[in-house]
Amino acid sequence: MMKKRLLALTLAATLALGSTMMVSAADLEDAAAAATGQEVEGSSTVTVPTIKVTVPTTADFVINPYQTEYSEDGLIGNSQIISAEQTITNESAVAVAVNVSDLTAKDVTEGITIVTTAPTAKTTDKAAFLYLEVTDQTFAESYTKAANQVVIPLAGEKVKAASKDAIVTLAKGDETATTAKYKIGGSVVANPTAEGTTPWATTDSIGVSFKLTFTPQIVASN
Repeated sequence: MMKKRLLALTLAATLALGSTMMVSAADLEDAAAAATGQEVEGSSTVTVPTIKVTVPTTADFVINPYQTEYSEDGLIGNSQIISAEQTITNESAVAVAVNVSDLTAKDVTEGITIVTTAPTAKTTDKAAFLYLEVTDQTFAESYTKAANQVVIPLAGEKVKAASKDAIVTLAKGDETATTAKYKIGGSVVANPTAEGTTPWATTDSIGVSFKLTFTPQIVASN
């Protein structure tokens, strides 16, 4: 399993645009000078916060059609989709919104169908339903169409990759780090019966990929 890497964007406390700030004045000492006036020019500076976010680089999961007890490589459980909880850490000087984009299934073994609604007892295909959940609370036990859950499609010619802005917002963490977690959930058809389908095998595989971006939030006025 890939180790976490540090995504740290440290922006200078002050970015100067133009000359250094200075105070100057011109005296208008008579009516003619007052009528002519004095041209005034100014330059600006921009102050930006330090952004520091630690982001995992993996979202590994196990397909466990028959819900057997599983414990290996840090993945533990007996659900049909077993995923390790991955932690995002914010140590920025402001709150940051977590955005998900380019979410898609990929490298799907031939014969597996990626569906966007949970299979039922009537589903006979060798189908898999997957979703990404990001939370700063406790993970839900199943897919509930919650705002912090996003269904994973198989992007292609007619299907777009999924995305979700501000799926969760982390409070500023420059004094005390704040965290959120994500994992993959879902379900599969354990015993597909549709013509031409085959039972699940250890050679079957589904990959997922997505991008996490972070939007600094405006500090609320006191």
